[in-house]
Amino acid sequence: MNLDNLSTSSFTFPEFKEIDKRKQDRKLGSYTEISLEIFEKLGCQDLGQASLVCKEWKRLVEQTHLWKKLYSASFKVGSQEEEQPGDKVHSVDLSSCQWDETQIAVALWQDSTTIISDSIKAKVNAAAAYLKEEGFELKGVASDGDCFFSAFLGSYACLSRKIPLLDDCKDKIPYLRQVLADIVKHIDSERAEEIKRKATWVSGLGEGDLLASSLSIPIRLVTINEEKLICGIHDRLIFSEQDLSEENRSQEWKTIPQKERPKEYIFIVDLGGHFVYAQPLKRERSLFLDSKSSSTVFLSNSLPINALKSPLKTLGSRELLSDEQIKEAEEAYTQALKLAVQEKDPIQESLCIERLGDIYLRKETSETLLQAAGLYNYALRLAPQERQEILRNRLFQVQNLLVKQCKGRPFDPAVVEKQFENNRKVLKKFREEIEEKIQRLPETPSSQEVRKLYAEIACQIKIFFRQLAIQVFDNLGSSPCDYAMIGFGSLAREEMTPYSDLEFGILIEEDILVNREYFKCFTILLHLHVINLGETILPALNIPCLKAINFFDGLTPRGFALDGAGVEGKGCKTPLGNGKTFELIQTPGQMAQYIGKDEEGLWWHKKEPHLPMELLNFTHLLGNLKLTTAYDDKIQEALEMSYQESLDLRQYLAKEHLVPDDMETFDPGMGDLGRNGMLFKVKNDFYRFPHLALDRLALLKKVEGSDTFTRIDKLSELEIIMKGAAERLREWMSLALFMRLKTYSHYQAQQEMMNPLLKPFRFDDEELTKKQFALDHEMLGRIKKIYQTFIPFYQAIKQFLAGNEKALRSSDLDDNSINTQGEIALRLFQYKEAEKWYFLAIKANPQNSHALGVLGAIYQLQGNLDKAVEYSEKALAIELKLFGETFIGVAGKYNNLGQIYKEQGNLSKAAEYSEKALGIDLKLLKEDHGVIARDYNNLGLIYKEQGNLGKAAEYTSKSLAINLKLYKARKYPMVAIDYGNLGLIYQAQGNLSKAAEYSEKALAIHLELFGEYHTRVAIDYNNLATIYQAQGHLNKAGEYAKKALSINLKLYGEKHFNVARDYNNLGQIYADQSDLEQSLEYTNKALAINLELYGENHPQVAPNYSNLGAIYQEQGNLGKASEYFNKALVIGLKLYGENHPTVAIYYGNVAATHYTQCNLAKAVEYTHKALAINIKLFGENYPKVATDYRNLGVMYQDQGKLEQA
Repeated sequence: MNLDNLSTSSFTFPEFKEIDKRKQDRKLGSYTEISLEIFEKLGCQDLGQASLVCKEWKRLVEQTHLWKKLYSASFKVGSQEEEQPGDKVHSVDLSSCQWDETQIAVALWQDSTTIISDSIKAKVNAAAAYLKEEGFELKGVASDGDCFFSAFLGSYACLSRKIPLLDDCKDKIPYLRQVLADIVKHIDSERAEEIKRKATWVSGLGEGDLLASSLSIPIRLVTINEEKLICGIHDRLIFSEQDLSEENRSQEWKTIPQKERPKEYIFIVDLGGHFVYAQPLKRERSLFLDSKSSSTVFLSNSLPINALKSPLKTLGSRELLSDEQIKEAEEAYTQALKLAVQEKDPIQESLCIERLGDIYLRKETSETLLQAAGLYNYALRLAPQERQEILRNRLFQVQNLLVKQCKGRPFDPAVVEKQFENNRKVLKKFREEIEEKIQRLPETPSSQEVRKLYAEIACQIKIFFRQLAIQVFDNLGSSPCDYAMIGFGSLAREEMTPYSDLEFGILIEEDILVNREYFKCFTILLHLHVINLGETILPALNIPCLKAINFFDGLTPRGFALDGAGVEGKGCKTPLGNGKTFELIQTPGQMAQYIGKDEEGLWWHKKEPHLPMELLNFTHLLGNLKLTTAYDDKIQEALEMSYQESLDLRQYLAKEHLVPDDMETFDPGMGDLGRNGMLFKVKNDFYRFPHLALDRLALLKKVEGSDTFTRIDKLSELEIIMKGAAERLREWMSLALFMRLKTYSHYQAQQEMMNPLLKPFRFDDEELTKKQFALDHEMLGRIKKIYQTFIPFYQAIKQFLAGNEKALRSSDLDDNSINTQGEIALRLFQYKEAEKWYFLAIKANPQNSHALGVLGAIYQLQGNLDKAVEYSEKALAIELKLFGETFIGVAGKYNNLGQIYKEQGNLSKAAEYSEKALGIDLKLLKEDHGVIARDYNNLGLIYKEQGNLGKAAEYTSKSLAINLKLYKARKYPMVAIDYGNLGLIYQAQGNLSKAAEYSEKALAIHLELFGEYHTRVAIDYNNLATIYQAQGHLNKAGEYAKKALSINLKLYGEKHFNVARDYNNLGQIYADQSDLEQSLEYTNKALAINLELYGENHPQVAPNYSNLGAIYQEQGNLGKASEYFNKALVIGLKLYGENHPTVAIYYGNVAATHYTQCNLAKAVEYTHKALAINIKLFGENYPKVATDYRNLGVMYQDQGKLEQA
């Protein structure tokens, strides 16, 4: 389960807050020297953060080797000892330099009144001489707070490469300041605010150079250092790639091989706080290439707006780009799009998408033209009214190019425009009519009513398809042969919604090139018509530049579209197939071949696992019905092929092919506590399993009829299922299909999320209710009814496919047993309801270990740990007696008890039981099993609580590796839990950026699976709040902590440990904001709840006491502060023993009160204890160790023990 984060304050000595005011003229003491040694071993980011703490630390940091290397703080030309490998000092001949003071002031400072010192003159002449050798000359900018940005823009103006968002800004310097501030705010929010202010000076290396990765353009930065008029030159290239480590972010220019050096970059020269730029002495190449000697495209950032309205007309202009330049333009607009999405700037997003559409339009392949159409349709949704006509014209241009490629007939633009609007109107009207019929039906319509409605939808879809096909035939002319178009999937089963994907193939009379090419063109043009309905999401078009930045299309309503390539290995049911191994433009015999063997005798289901099953169900759409009948006949022949000794192909496909995958994917998941309160996906959770199971039964028993209701009727007639079971299956399918219609109708798109918590727990969020279909009590009642059939049907199908047909024939598919009712209540997050059912189960059978174990888990979730232990131990005792030690259920009970003991603070017992669980499971299961991952994760939590962070990270990482392997790209609760727990471990290690990264991953998965209002999401909000607090982002921390509190109050009420945790953490945030009254109020609330739930000696209580001590210390109430700090320490020692990081914090806090009370001997004693623990746990090179040494240095100094200080 997830570990959540409880904030514990470590009090800061009041004396240290004034330390930066002291003079720094005394000698370094031994403890300060130890601190310096520690700083020497820190990385760049940690050094940067340490330098911001106080002047004393900044002075120490600046003495480190790494800081000197990167920032050249003190450096002597000619001294071999100071010259570092990889960052060489370049000597230059100054004899040819001609810059004097007046020239420098006028040309480089742009102010003739500027006084130019000898030092500046030496730097300028050194730079000029060096740059001349490199083929560059110096260019100046005004000497003000904007000079770095002015130099950046001066160099940028010399480049052919463009940065779209920068070009589109009228005021470019404020834009650059904002971009830089957005990077810096993650490290230093106050500095970020300063950078945004007009005329604020910035440094080059370590600050301004961050623009390289943000704007995806390299920066070459030459730094000139001078001592006694002797100059040294550091020349480095800062790379434009993102997410590089500090040591890999830049490289000395001379060490970069010539062929690896970028052709274009920003070139800035740092003359000691004043920045200028370097410009080539001669222009090496012209931006515009001769169109006769290169393949050209029209796109350019400098195109006038009227050129964009008619892109093809610009081909004769000089605004042409080569293939290489168009590639650069695509990369530039892709990165600009990424930034626009991050900044939530719809105007820039629309512009970038449109420009990418222009690029794909000019590539002029059928694939890129369809991709351009998708991009233009997306831009159309964002564009203002005056730009929409331009985008429509682009779409008509796409159609014109495609028709020409297909050698079709010329078309009237007015007709095309009318079709564009009319197709959308027809689809909209059809949906409105269906919506009216949905509203007229009762809340629980009969199976006949649902069946009739879906039959009408299928009929209307077929009519609409024919309308689109006729428009394409008008472009292409008559077909060269007889054909039949057949629909697959939900359309074939008459279960298609007005928002579903269209799946179809084309049967041709004769397989010759002219026939195949004609229908390929037909498919491409039909696809364009479908894209122009505006409901094809961009990822479905596989646009490379969008895939490169993981672009998420949250704007396009996913609706009527052609079936995309989808997940690898699944069939793409359109005539062009998957573009690799198969296509669905075939003769009847060739199409039926996909059910069986290919021409080389290999089984198709081994190459394309899903394809054969998907082609078995079909319906005639258009064309010659005889071809469709011939296809059916060929399929029946193929199914009779012998597959194995005892099986023909029909039996294999029905009983074995993909069965394990389907049974795992569509397991109802009862008893999995990880799914409690999870959002429902109406299609995957309620609809897919019954139709797949009935597909298999119909195939095996040769049942004719493709729709589900007909199959149920015929299976009942054949006595494969009982009449009562048939009635319940019809009811299930009716409920599932009607819910699917209602959900899609709610979203006006192909979205299927249903939230079971919003209405029952009265979360009054209108915006969220629009985004997630909220289930009321009546709908939840229908879901319970579905599960009462789903659970026994799942078990019966499992046995049927394993050879026990009697299990299905004899079941009435109605399970309203006590255990099942309890499991359903848990899935719906109805703990009180579940508790009632499991009590009844125990009353009926006191030896029901499953019910006892689940009750233990329920009490644990509610925070009633004593009862949780009681019921879990009873369950364990029963299973040990029945099955002995080596049993999977026994391991589960050990694991559960381990987690309860952890929450009680009994870490040794928690570790003992969790290790027993892991030992048993490793004997019974493979190492990559999900249960093993659970054991590793839970042990990782215990190690974290024990302060063994290395072991904690090791075991949690093992858990994550197993779960990522098991669930691959799927979002799954256990993966999110692993991410969240790793985040907490990184936070405990002081790696806040990694902590935030992993906690945000956990939050993203949990939001997708559970929605906004769920306890797992609250845990993630809480954890992120403590991370933001540690980073100094207090407003954001408060926002997230309040979100967590709001959710938990709704779900659990006031008296719950999650609520206490949220109160505590909010109290800490208020304390950091100096709102001590609010801090005291919230921390006391947390303490009161925890004392009522757990009593005095508990891991949740000690932090409350510690935090109250810190608040009283701040208020000057030293007696109260000492009392509460000591209470926390006593509890900590009882729970954890001497060697634990939390105990070290408590020792430090007690030391702080003694120091404030001038009891220096006691302060030194307790600080030594804290230091000893931290060195033992983390080693010498750790920030907390440095803090302890620093504290001791100050204390010894105050005692007059200067040698020790």
